[in-house]
Amino acid sequence: MKTSNLNTPREAEYLKAWTGFFVCSTVGGMVVGVIVSIIVTWVVKGLSANPTVLSVANYSAVLIASMLVSYFFFRLSVSELWSRKKAELQSSTSPIDAAQQNAQADGPESRAAS
Repeated sequence: MKTSNLNTPREAEYLKAWTGFFVCSTVGGMVVGVIVSIIVTWVVKGLSANPTVLSVANYSAVLIASMLVSYFFFRLSVSELWSRKKAELQSSTSPIDAAQQNAQADGPESRAAS
């Protein structure tokens, strides 16, 4: 049987983070896309551009805006996942264990240099 390490998230946690990211970025992208499309249409029609220019401007602006929304929600879901794991790791490690791990990580080379 494989034991779960506190440093690595379980598959269910990945699925939960991905689902949250997917739903939020899809809904957020649609909302931001509609808003950006309205603004771009208003600006481009004010310039009396032809429909082809309007379509290209809308597609480009909505693509860039939805990519930014997707990136924001990705960072949010990943940071939440890793901050939770970091908190679990810190709560499971006693101060004495942490000091011993730091002393072992320093090694005799750093003590001889000081």
